[in-house]
Amino acid sequence: MLKSIDRIVIVTDQIEQAQRDCVALLGRSPSWSGEYPGRAIRYVLFCVENTRIELISPIGSVSENSELRNHLDAKGPGLFGLVFSTMDINESLESIQKLGITCGDPLSVLAHDEPSGAYRRLVQSGLSKKDTRGVRLSVSSSSTADELLPPALPLGEVSATVTKVDHVVISTRDAHRAKTLYGDSLGIRLALDRSFPERGLRLLFFKLGGVTLEFSVPTRDDAELGSTHENEDNLWGLAYQVPNADHAQARLKESGFDVSDVRKGHKPGTRVFTIKSSPLGIPTLMIEPVESVS
Repeated sequence: MLKSIDRIVIVTDQIEQAQRDCVALLGRSPSWSGEYPGRAIRYVLFCVENTRIELISPIGSVSENSELRNHLDAKGPGLFGLVFSTMDINESLESIQKLGITCGDPLSVLAHDEPSGAYRRLVQSGLSKKDTRGVRLSVSSSSTADELLPPALPLGEVSATVTKVDHVVISTRDAHRAKTLYGDSLGIRLALDRSFPERGLRLLFFKLGGVTLEFSVPTRDDAELGSTHENEDNLWGLAYQVPNADHAQARLKESGFDVSDVRKGHKPGTRVFTIKSSPLGIPTLMIEPVESVS
């Protein structure tokens, strides 16, 4: 039904600065940038190997795009939503709605890339936030070939740049609901459900199109991710993959990011470091996967 995470959407009120920050963070140039005509949204898209990072910002008058502006007023810049891709949006929405999830009417959306003059047409539907415990989830299909979207090109040594998104962290207090929504209703494979008493966490790992959705469920008050709302989930953080943690850490430090030392990851064989300054308003981890040193 769903084939991948098409976009991880990040909202900002300073799109030019956010673009510069994202270029410095990923070590890559944008793939597309421009506007969604008629929707009062400006965007910048970075295509990595397994998904796309999309920066969005409201433009126009204050009365336009109240959803983005209200979100920025309430929460500030940061993670805004996830967009899942599907081959047949009508079939996918029908299946999702049969399982009790309310979906909006599919809307045709046009994205314009200003540097090339190209357009990309999408059909997209948002799922009810009441049914998704407050997380913005959308389903999208495109009639435009993926080849039209170039990869975000590396700036410098590839070993020091981001190549993939490893996982998206979602905090929740309801593991059962996460299993029901993402596993049963959306058909995303639950790869692992495991408790970590020493960290005060139960973690659920759902895998889709090479990206992991990691649900963090606190099992005690002083758990690592802190407090979460009882009835609402929270898009919390991002973890990226880099070929060489030492090279990436040095590059980011030279670019002015406040980074931790490289250390062993929780998964055996991995090496990780944290970007302490939460770039783009998002807690961020860099991971060198097993046997990837170059």
